[in-house]
Amino acid sequence: MNVLFCKIPWMKYYNGITDEDKLKNGRTYIKENGGECYTFQDYNGKCYGSIMLYGDMNLESYFKEDKKNDDFLKDILVVWVATDDRNETRIVGWYKNATIYRKEQFVESFTNEEFNLYYSVDALAKDCYLLPEEQRIFPIQRAEQTKNATELIPKIIEYIENYKGNFANIVFTDEKLGEVIDDKQIANDFQELYDEGINCVEEYEKMEALKFFNTARLIKETPDLLFNIAENLKLLCCFHKAIPVYEKLIKIEGENLDNINGLMECYDYMGNREKTIEYCNVLLTLLGDSKEDMESKIYYCWVMFFIYFSLRNKEKAETIIDILSPYSDEEAKKSVEEMQAIIKAHFA
Repeated sequence: MNVLFCKIPWMKYYNGITDEDKLKNGRTYIKENGGECYTFQDYNGKCYGSIMLYGDMNLESYFKEDKKNDDFLKDILVVWVATDDRNETRIVGWYKNATIYRKEQFVESFTNEEFNLYYSVDALAKDCYLLPEEQRIFPIQRAEQTKNATELIPKIIEYIENYKGNFANIVFTDEKLGEVIDDKQIANDFQELYDEGINCVEEYEKMEALKFFNTARLIKETPDLLFNIAENLKLLCCFHKAIPVYEKLIKIEGENLDNINGLMECYDYMGNREKTIEYCNVLLTLLGDSKEDMESKIYYCWVMFFIYFSLRNKEKAETIIDILSPYSDEEAKKSVEEMQAIIKAHFA
């Protein structure tokens, strides 16, 4: 079995930085770039690991086989280690059946940079395991990672295979996303369930909100309820689960700005450029001529322009300029000039 050790800062959950959970014992680069704080976040069914690299990962230096021509390797056991407050380095978790990449991978979000993905390792979320802090007891010394790896790796594999304790990360299985509340006092009151769900949304308690909405859905489905379910799934980064709910909404009440925008954002966060552009174009047809709608038109045009620009498709990028050119709005004119300048500067 091929094993790769990756050192990251210490965190409790690796599900984003919060007031209670911040990166600890990491170097400056790590603190400034922070992708490591999402190492065990279930992001649309996968976990993505970020490693501090100075250039490409030399796959051939980690594995005996000749890997000089490989851009990635599959079926790797990635062991994540971190240093605690006592300056002791320990195993914090692992990815099974992972893929590691020679070059850092980047998937850009064109609507929200917080959803940009930078990673060197990925694996299915169901194959990713984060130990609770109190269970991080397996010590790893840097010297052992190199000189004594032959003896160490079998011990680690045995430890991982025989571990029977709990895990700290959440994997969004169908069962998890379908959970309902067990409070019999309100379990049959649709409005109270819906209102409690909204209260949870306002408190950023996304999973708890979903439980209330799921319970309310057992009583009846309304467009507002379905929309909130879809939005919560999107906020939980379960885009492939949110999309069918948005699509069901469209069948019920037709295309509207909220539903189509939700679909567009899901596809953008998934890196599906074709679908993102498709729904941006639909949004343009739904917008009117008010100042607010004009601002939205400009925004969606910029989204499409930057996608085409990233794909080095000058002809398609120029079609976005053609969409905005007829408008007399000053912001539209300014955007046209800026797009033209970008094309002139970057395309021969």
